[in-house]
This record gives sequence, structure tokens and C-alpha cells, in this order.
Amino acid sequence: NESSTGSNVRRIEAVTSEGAVAYLSGRAALVDSAAATLKCRAEEVPARVEMLSQELREANSKLKKALTGGSSDAIGSAIEAAADMGAYKLVVAEVPGLEAADLRNVWDTIHTKFGSQAACVIATVTEKGTPALLAAAAEDAVAAGFHAGNLIKTIAPAVDGRGGGRPNMAQAGGKNAKGVSAALDLARTELGA
Repeated sequence: NESSTGSNVRRIEAVTSEGAVAYLSGRAALVDSAAATLKCRAEEVPARVEMLSQELREANSKLKKALTGGSSDAIGSAIEAAADMGAYKLVVAEVPGLEAADLRNVWDTIHTKFGSQAACVIATVTEKGTPALLAAAAEDAVAAGFHAGNLIKTIAPAVDGRGGGRPNMAQAGGKNAKGVSAALDLARTELGA
């Protein structure tokens, strides 16, 4: 180990003699144990760990796509239950099990389904237990009076939060996960859905 002990003074710590041998033997045992667990030779451990790490990243990516894509039961049900607002289709729903950033992927799915007539107010409670809200609208909905920024400012206090944004997209975070249903109900009321 190497560290600073003061101005222009460095401390170097090392193991020597039998301590060094014991240290290296312990390290070798760790590598051998990892190799046995990974069912490979000790020399192949770094490559095997990197391969497994890549597989895990790909699996997590596929899982997120499944959760936020049109095939997700919650999203599919929300799209099926979209309210016809005349000039646009409105999806108001809570989508469990997502992070705040994933709400944009859900919006992409809704936008793909309804095109320029898409609008949504969607919410989730993250793994940390914090609520997240997103309101978004395509061209026809904005032209019909849907203003995501104003809507988010109105409903965010229901989750003890605040937020804002543009007429076509706005987000909010909060502290009160129990207020998600109230926020969505308030959105329906504000939009006349």
C-alpha cells in the first residue's frame, strides 16, 4: 500500500518474508476457488468473469425492454384502456417495477402505438421507494391543449414532489409513494378523462 502522511512524505507498506508467501498463497487460493466455481482454469478466470459480466448486462437489458415494451402486461393493459379524448388517446397508468428513466421507454411504446395522437401520464415507484411521474404528448395532443409541464406541476404535490417541463414532456419526482394513485386521479380530473 502507498499513502500520504504529510506534505511531500509518502508511506509505503509491504509484506515481506513469510508474510509475503502467506499473502500470495491466500491470493492463489482465492483464484483457485474462483476457477473451481467458474469451472475453468485459473488463467481463464478474468476472461470468464468478463464474459459473465457481459451476459448479465445483456440479460438486464432484455429484462428492461420486456418490462417497458408493449409486451409488458401492465403497459399492454394501460394501452388497451386508453381514453379517447377526441383529438388524442390518453394513457393514465401506474407501471410497477421501473426506474424513473424507464418511463421514457414506456412513453416511446405508447407513442409508437398511437403516433401523433398519443398522450400519457404514467407513474412508477422505484426500487428505492420514491415515486416518479411522467407526462408526455405528441403533436395532436399538444395542439388540442395538453400541456405536460403544467399538468406535472399540478399533480406532483400529491407525491410530495415537484417537477416541470415542456408542453410535450415533463417529469417529477417525489417522496410520498402512497400519493401515486391520487396524482393519477388528479391528472384524470384535470384532463377530463
